[in-house]
Amino acid sequence: MLDRAQPVALLLVAILHFFPDDTGPQQLVAQLRDALPAGSYLVLTHATGDGQPRDVVEAAETYRRTTARFQLRSRREVLGFFDDCTLVEPGLVLLPGWEQDRQRRRTTTEGRLAVYAGVGRIW
Repeated sequence: MLDRAQPVALLLVAILHFFPDDTGPQQLVAQLRDALPAGSYLVLTHATGDGQPRDVVEAAETYRRTTARFQLRSRREVLGFFDDCTLVEPGLVLLPGWEQDRQRRRTTTEGRLAVYAGVGRIW
């Protein structure tokens, strides 16, 4: 049983890219986020085409012709899910951007996935 007066974490990991714009994902996340008590966290990951080779973007387009619709979003679009939140360091970054070595995180893209990850604190 959750104590609605205590902070919780809302985990939306590897799911939002299956909600195309016409399903209103921004509004769905806002509704969930707004129901959480102050001090809670929003954790999400989201696929992106930012900085990816054309074949990655084309592969994602294949999903548009299936029942599992798939929508890549830019960093700016993913940031929109964090409205009314304060991003936790290191902010919204490509995976594995949460590694401990911050200097390496800033200077290399080796091994990064076409996925943004972020954690926001809800006030």
